[in-house]
Amino acid sequence: MVAVILGNSARDEIAGSAGTQEGEGMAKAGVILGWISIALVVAALLVVLIALIIGAVASV
Repeated sequence: MVAVILGNSARDEIAGSAGTQEGEGMAKAGVILGWISIALVVAALLVVLIALIIGAVASV
């Protein structure tokens, strides 16, 4: 989540610098990797939640 926020902030700062700052690609990579990490965490939490539900139903 931090990568998404800081990446977007960096992209805005780079866009507003009138070409004096570089790193648009790195900022974009940070945003993309941030979203990928968020998606992976959500997927892992869903797997754990499903496993807990299956375990609870199986033990009844």
